[in-house]
Amino acid sequence: PQDNERLLALLRDLARRGAPEGARWLLVTPGAAFGTSKLWPPERFARACDAIARRHGLLMITVADLPALPDHVRTFFFGGISLMVEPGGATYEALMQRAADAGRVIMIDPNIRPSFISDEATYRARIGRMMAMSDMVKLSDEDLRWLEGEGEIGDLVSGLLAHGPKIVFVTEGAKGADIAVQGQRVVEGSQ
Repeated sequence: PQDNERLLALLRDLARRGAPEGARWLLVTPGAAFGTSKLWPPERFARACDAIARRHGLLMITVADLPALPDHVRTFFFGGISLMVEPGGATYEALMQRAADAGRVIMIDPNIRPSFISDEATYRARIGRMMAMSDMVKLSDEDLRWLEGEGEIGDLVSGLLAHGPKIVFVTEGAKGADIAVQGQRVVEGSQ
């Protein structure tokens, strides 16, 4: 019953935001909740979602679907698997570009999952552009090294800051987090 109430609230919210009345939606996840044996390869997952959407007339978000930015929305957060697959990745990059052009505050947490990335060069280029447009970037130390290679965290973060972000947060599991502003490590290993 509680899940039904949440679903009805979500549908009411979508209607208020202009979703077509009677639109059908499909929410999918590629698995892995029960181990890697249930994880779909990204290309196969994308093809399956596209086929289901076409067959059933379901909506998928694309750049053409993006609305004008409301004046009252001043902050944007981007992150997760949606940045790794199409059409989501390109769509969210376009939305971020609009937000950056309008002077909005932007934060990104790529939360990189290499197994979801089907075109590594395209993803690396996109995430680089998106981090450059962001005011704040949050990365795990693993994400940072996947993007920038091996090296001292401070040096890698300085490289990121040189491309645009004002603040970079790097989490290091039980060690805590490092925070850097304009190339200066402010807090190291804070809990």
